[in-house]
Amino acid sequence: MEHMYSQQLMEQFRAGRKEFSNIFLQFCEINSTDLSGIVFNNSKIEYARFWFSNMKGVKFVNCDIYFSGFYCANLENAVFENCTIDMTRFDGAEVKNTKMTNSKLSYCLATNLNLGEIDFHGSSRFKMITNPDSITDEDVADAIKIIGNRTEDLPIEIKSAILKRVQSMAEKFNKDPKGIDVSASKKSYATRTGDKSENLYHAINSFTDEIIKYGSSEIYKSRKKDIYKN
Repeated sequence: MEHMYSQQLMEQFRAGRKEFSNIFLQFCEINSTDLSGIVFNNSKIEYARFWFSNMKGVKFVNCDIYFSGFYCANLENAVFENCTIDMTRFDGAEVKNTKMTNSKLSYCLATNLNLGEIDFHGSSRFKMITNPDSITDEDVADAIKIIGNRTEDLPIEIKSAILKRVQSMAEKFNKDPKGIDVSASKKSYATRTGDKSENLYHAINSFTDEIIKYGSSEIYKSRKKDIYKN
């Protein structure tokens, strides 16, 4: 699998390449960009942002998408086929004739999203958040646990940075990284449901910012060939 950064992707896309297969796109921000018609096959996309981008007619086929964001992106006629999509933001996205078929979606944020314009045929949806006020303490604990578990295959430098942020996030919500309540006697970090959801969004966005910046740093890029052997 070819490891690729956003600069490489955009250079090739602007040069006329439309289809990307067997790539690992990680630690990138491609915001407010025209990506209409781009196709990803058999690829992994992690810690990637496509906020406010034009993604009309894009296709993700047999892809693993994790901790990414399509916030306020244009996903008209977009296709997600046979994908695993975890902890990804679709809130505020413009959807029309959009397909998310034969896929597994979990812990995805889907507020201000017209679900009636999305074809979910053959797909499973677990904890797809359409109302922030529905977030429970268990949801927070599970989200923290998932983030921690997904660090195992990362280089030690990235893994260490992520685990530090997970620990910080866990402490704010009185949870440990394994999802266990560490202080039942402590006052909750968010005293109202609305506060809790707002604080959770802030924590996750801050977490993503730091990980993307660290992962895309020049030091990390200069070492990626040694880190990724495949």
